[in-house]
Amino acid sequence: PDGFNPGFYQHFWDMCGVGMKYTQQAALGWNQSAFVPGRSILDNVMAAIEIVHHMKSKTRGKQGEVALKLDISKAYDRFDWDYLKDIQRTLGFSQKWISWIMLCVETVDYSVIFNENMVGPIVPGRGL
Repeated sequence: PDGFNPGFYQHFWDMCGVGMKYTQQAALGWNQSAFVPGRSILDNVMAAIEIVHHMKSKTRGKQGEVALKLDISKAYDRFDWDYLKDIQRTLGFSQKWISWIMLCVETVDYSVIFNENMVGPIVPGRGL
């Protein structure tokens, strides 16, 4: 969007790098957890791999160990809808348009077929 290619930033990083860092932090906001300083986006994945490896490599006492993946949420379950509103305002959309979009993403419900019976509606807590 700024018109500069990656080579420009590589060549002039000494001059513009610090400014870009602060601009990026201001633009991304607190809810963008993939950019936590000092943390890798793969830290949680690596921890899970190590735990499973430890469980598989144990030679004694296998009884009583279990691993469950309980977090089955999708990305939109954790999305901050106020952030979506702010982005739309920043891009210049009218309040009427923003209201329409938010109505679409915040008023969804689900139904599930369980043992041939319809269960629901299930209304998500954060929308979509």
